[in-house]
Amino acid sequence: MLAPDIEFETAPAEREWKARLSLVFGIKNQRTILKNREHFGPLVVQRPFYPEGPVCHVYLIHPPGGVVGGDKLSINVELQPGSHTLITTPSAGKFYRSDDLKGSQTQQLKVAKDSLLEWFPQENIFFNACKSEIKTEIKLESNALFCGWEINCLGRPAASEKFMQGSITQKINIYRDDRPVFLERTELHGDSELLYSAAGLKSHVVLATFIATGIDKKTADELQEKWHERTERDFSISLINDVLVCRFLGDCAEFAKQGFTEIWTAVRMKQKKLNPCKPRIWST
Repeated sequence: MLAPDIEFETAPAEREWKARLSLVFGIKNQRTILKNREHFGPLVVQRPFYPEGPVCHVYLIHPPGGVVGGDKLSINVELQPGSHTLITTPSAGKFYRSDDLKGSQTQQLKVAKDSLLEWFPQENIFFNACKSEIKTEIKLESNALFCGWEINCLGRPAASEKFMQGSITQKINIYRDDRPVFLERTELHGDSELLYSAAGLKSHVVLATFIATGIDKKTADELQEKWHERTERDFSISLINDVLVCRFLGDCAEFAKQGFTEIWTAVRMKQKKLNPCKPRIWST
């Protein structure tokens, strides 16, 4: 995950980081608070912000600046009943080149009944020849709700660097009362035709997914109609039971974020009858 722009061509063993962060949110005086935090290694949070009253906004920070081969980051988030938390990051997550070892990031998110977790990390940038794995497991209890995105950028086009070597594995699994409701695995290799073929990424370098639970068919149909009328054809919207799944394929992470933020407006009204409150860090 995140912090200053520091570039490493290769991942020396002495720069390998093991880090864990555990956060527990609950209700006090009718607003969500950060009740407990525990961390090991370079993975921390700033103090919570309250730009919209009872909703708790938190920024995750990874001071080393990115993930290199051998790094293992573990993030555990728990929302107690009735809480509402928005989690984001102050900058893009970077996955640097690795000669052999894989860098991994594991995210376990538990949401109790009557709670909503909004999970909006800024984009992941996968450097050429990185070997990376991101696993996200979301466990929902009863009527708990989740809304979140993952925005992935392959290579660094602005620096004329394509993603031509290495591997990326990403898993997103959602369970409700321990029963799977959405399971997805994405695996990309730098030398794969999938990156260029018409049935794959068609040479695009940004692929992103937006997911929200507790969405009805009427809301999904309205979003589909809205995006069908737009001139862009980079977004798709589908509904799997009550899980809204939106896809973006293109070449601009900021465009993906803007489109997803528009979708978030409709989703948030459906989930909590609240207008979105974009974190200020997104504008800096």
